Amino acid sequence: MPFLRRILLENTFWQAIIDADYAIPEGQSASALLPELLAMLGSTDPVLRDEYCYPILAVWIERGLYTPAELRAMGRQMEDNLKVGLTEPGSDAVFLRTFSALILECVIEYDQLQPFLEEQEVRAWLEAVLQYLDQEQDLRGYVQGKGWAHSAAHTADLLMILAQSRYLGVADLERILNAIADKVRKRVAHVYLYREDDRLVYAVRKALKRDLLEMPFLTAWLERLTALEGLSNWFEASFKETDVSASNNIREFVRSLYFQLKFAPEPPTIASELFPVLEETLRTLGSVFYSMA
Repeated sequence: MPFLRRILLENTFWQAIIDADYAIPEGQSASALLPELLAMLGSTDPVLRDEYCYPILAVWIERGLYTPAELRAMGRQMEDNLKVGLTEPGSDAVFLRTFSALILECVIEYDQLQPFLEEQEVRAWLEAVLQYLDQEQDLRGYVQGKGWAHSAAHTADLLMILAQSRYLGVADLERILNAIADKVRKRVAHVYLYREDDRLVYAVRKALKRDLLEMPFLTAWLERLTALEGLSNWFEASFKETDVSASNNIREFVRSLYFQLKFAPEPPTIASELFPVLEETLRTLGSVFYSMA
């Protein structure tokens, strides 16, 4: 069969599933189609990956169409996928990694609605995700012709779900927040352009909603986030691309945190205590302009 015709037939098949409210086609099963869907996660075709594969898997997981054994195996495969091509920034392997993060998120979220995972499984995935967040060097958002890579945003979504796990306590939430801070403040020649700050902050908000984190930690966390080692003040961050990028990423993150907490319909209990510290942090980050008449 000619390649183009085969692609068109595949697209028609998956589109028909979506058009039928994600109903499984007659003569098929979610389990039978799973290997093909998982193989599409790393496709460079944004339609196959982002419009067909991901939403179909997400809906079928949410609807309970996979057994606990299948979900466990899926989660382990997604964990392994987070390492594929990790030392090759700029390669197409980034799509497999970042969309595997989204599917792992779906598996863990399903467990929070229909518990089936053991504590050690969730903790193992927390370790894998924190390691991935630290080691991922490909920070591209939208890639022309190939669609979303969006590693920071997809990992943020996964951390947002992990932060709500019944198995994770205050020490785990502190590790999640510190890992996010270290990612945002990392000195790389990249400015986040695709609302990554909002997605990362939303993960922080979900952690704060657990009402386990206290002000001494959060104050130290903000200091950690905004510390640029080797610079005596923020003005010095204006002369080197990696420093400028880091300062912009930090500033946008803190602003997003402030306004998400301010406008959240149900803000975390600790938000009222956090606002004065956030405001002082914002003054520090933009001190030159905030002090001008």
